[in-house]
Parts: sequence; structure tokens; C-alpha cells
Amino acid sequence: MSGWKLAGWIGAAGAAAVAAGAAVVWKITVKSQTPMRRPMIGLPPEPYEAVSFPSGGATLKGWFVPPKTGSASGEGARHPLMIVVHGWGSNKSRVLRYTDRLYNEGYALLLFDARSHGDSDEHPTPTGLTFRDDVLAAIAYARSREDVDPERIGLLGHSMGGYGSLLALGKQAPVQAVVTDSMPVQLDTVVRAELKRRRMPAFPLSSVIPRVVYLRSGITRRNLHELDVVAAVRSSRTPVLLVHSTGDMFIPSSELDYLVAGAERPGLAHLFVSSEGHSSSETDSRFWEQVLPFLRQHVLKQQVPAGEGRPAYLSAQRRGPASAPPQTAPAAETAADVPVPAPLIPGESG
Repeated sequence: MSGWKLAGWIGAAGAAAVAAGAAVVWKITVKSQTPMRRPMIGLPPEPYEAVSFPSGGATLKGWFVPPKTGSASGEGARHPLMIVVHGWGSNKSRVLRYTDRLYNEGYALLLFDARSHGDSDEHPTPTGLTFRDDVLAAIAYARSREDVDPERIGLLGHSMGGYGSLLALGKQAPVQAVVTDSMPVQLDTVVRAELKRRRMPAFPLSSVIPRVVYLRSGITRRNLHELDVVAAVRSSRTPVLLVHSTGDMFIPSSELDYLVAGAERPGLAHLFVSSEGHSSSETDSRFWEQVLPFLRQHVLKQQVPAGEGRPAYLSAQRRGPASAPPQTAPAAETAADVPVPAPLIPGESG
């Protein structure tokens, strides 16, 4: 065989290998970007109304829970509202664990399924941006209700629901406060967690998968900045309380360190709790000891007694080394370093 023929065979074999590898990466990304439709695990124990509202051409399904009887008086009264947002691969029933304490505080509640989750319509390429837009749609729906006070609305988001809630601040979401729980911040952390769960090598997939997500989702240099949750917090003046458990082995609490360091907001309220797993922060008594006074002050607009709720979250110490603050960088060349553009964590339970 001549040298030219041998080179041709080698070239063809190399091209075939590259094509096969690309097909495998594409398939892995598609699967990762398709959230599992988990079954509902319950209904609100309080009287509720099944509701629906539009988002991005799709219909979102949710539950509206009126406030506890006696929390407001008079026909036509407008009530404070908390919107509770689930995470990736979850649904509205799986964040019912937050609602009892909020209901007893006198809030009306809105829980909904993001696109491609629960009972809501499908979306071909859900990402952090679709979570953000679904949160914005939920806020718009809430503000349209005559029984909701548009000046007393708060968000509580778990994991990717928290991420979408903070991104909504970058779009000037008209809410009075945001609480996040166990939220991912850096794309590399999320991708590596998913690859570990699937027992797949981080190299080279952790640097390739984000590029495929961008391609499938139409994310370009023009709108990449909209995915930067650190910048969203830095530029917003909306009160935020960030909570993470040091026992979360899925999304490590160092993500909270990273966000606090990069946001450069003096006094940014944050709290480390001690509970096992990714979906159990509220089982630590310190969670509600800090969350409820925070919401009373900023959503209910009550006078909070001096010192109540403040010392623990304003003096919280970082646990472990914090990563360097994020830097503005070119899109494609540094995709693995850009804050989370799309969730790749179908193993979430909340």
C-alpha cells in the first residue's frame, strides 16, 4: 500500500472516530438536558386552586394557596405572596416541604412546574434561562391577581429554582426579596456533579458538554451575560438571603462562598446550615430562624426586633476555601468557566 493510500485510510479512520465521539457527546448532552418527569408526591394540605399561565409559548401549571383564614380581613383584601420554585428534575409537589411555615406566617402561596417539569408543557432545550423566564411569568401572573398585593411578593427557590430566581433579578423582577437554598453557581461544578453521578470521566466531557448546550439552546456571545448569576446579584439591590448546607454532597457549599466573594455586596445575607443531602436545609432549625425574620422585614414589611435573624446570616463564616471571583471572559473560549447556563443535574429531588 502506498504512503498516500495509508494516509488516506488513517485520515478517514480519524474522521470517523471524531464523528462517533461527537455523536456520543451530543447524545449525553441531550439526555442531560432532558429533565426526568418525576411523579407528584402529594398535594397542598391547605385549600388550593389549580392555576395555569403562559411562559414562552408554553402553559405552566401550578397551585395557588390562599392565605390562612384570619391573616387579612375584608372582601377584596390583597395578600402577601411567596412564590416557591422547584429545582431541575423536580416539580411543585417536591417543594411542599417549605410551605407549612410560610402558610402559618400569613402568606398566600404559588407553586408551579417549570417547563419540561411536572404537569407543565415541554420545552426542547430547558436551561437556566427558561427557569428565569418561568419565574418572571409566575411573578406576572401573581401580580395580575386581585387577591395578591403586588408590593409584597417574595421568591424562595431551591437549587436551579434559586438560580432562575436570581437571574430574574437581572431582568428587574418586581419582587421584594429572594431566598435561595442549595443553589449551584458555577457550570463546572454542575457538569462534574452530573458526570460523577453517571460514572463518566470529567475530562474531556466537562469542557465539551457546555459548548453543546450553548449550541442546542441558541446561547451566543450576545446573550451569554444573561446567565451570570453572580453579576445579577451584584447589580441588584433587591434583598437576598442565600442558604446552603455544608452537608450537601451534590452541590457543595463552596458554591455559596464563590457567589458571596464575586457579588461584592457588603453585608450580603448568607447562611450555612448543617443538614444531610441536597434537599433538606429546612430541617436545620437555623433555616427558619433566619428565613422568617428576613421575609417579615422585606416582604411583610414588618419592623423586626433588633438582632432578630441578623447575627447568624450576616456574620456567617465561609466554610472552606472560596474560589476566585468570576471574570468577564469570551464565551466559547472559556465556556467551562462561565456561571451555569443550563442545568445538567437530573438527579435533584427538590
